[in-house]
Amino acid sequence: MVEVLVFAAVPVSALLAWWASGAITRAVGARLVLTTVWALAPSLLTALAVGAWPLLLVHMLLPLLALALGRAIGLPHKVSQASVSAAAAGVCCCW
Repeated sequence: MVEVLVFAAVPVSALLAWWASGAITRAVGARLVLTTVWALAPSLLTALAVGAWPLLLVHMLLPLLALALGRAIGLPHKVSQASVSAAAAGVCCCW
C-alpha cells in the first residue's frame, strides 16, 4: 500500500491541485501554473526522496482542505465570478 502511495504521490497531488484550483479560477493557464507549482513543491519532492509516506499523504490532501475551506468561507464557484486575482489570493493563503 505504501508503494502505491509513493508512486502515485506526484500525479495524485497534481490532479487534486487541478481540481481544487478550479474553485478559484477557470483560466486553464492559471490552473496549470498552480498545479505545476504544487506538484513540484520542494516539500513533496523531499518527502518523496526520504520516503516519508505520512507527509506525502498530507501534501496530496492539502488541496482538498483548501477547497473545503474556500467553500466554507464562500469562495465564488461560478465562471463569471472567478478571476486570476482570486487564484493568486488562494495560493497566498495555502502557501
